[in-house]
Amino acid sequence: MKLIRNIFAFTSLMMLVSQSASAQKPCFLVSSTPWADSLIETMSLHEQIGQLFMMATWSDPNHRDYNPKEVQTQIDQYGIGGLIFMQGSPGRQ
Repeated sequence: MKLIRNIFAFTSLMMLVSQSASAQKPCFLVSSTPWADSLIETMSLHEQIGQLFMMATWSDPNHRDYNPKEVQTQIDQYGIGGLIFMQGSPGRQ
């Protein structure tokens, strides 16, 4: 029980120290992004939410899940924000 109490106290102390040390905001929250902001302002809520998602897809035509038509459908329907290519070379992507 004493070990658990010590671990909890140490963890609490470390969290407190790390919060005070990281008071500075990261640069992507500080810098101005007028181009990105102007694009987001023109999007509907549905499109903004779609930008939060990335879809895994395969660039290898021999893979069992290779389906470029389905990927295009998902992009058109949901406006997904990006693709993660699995397997295959950069040339195929």
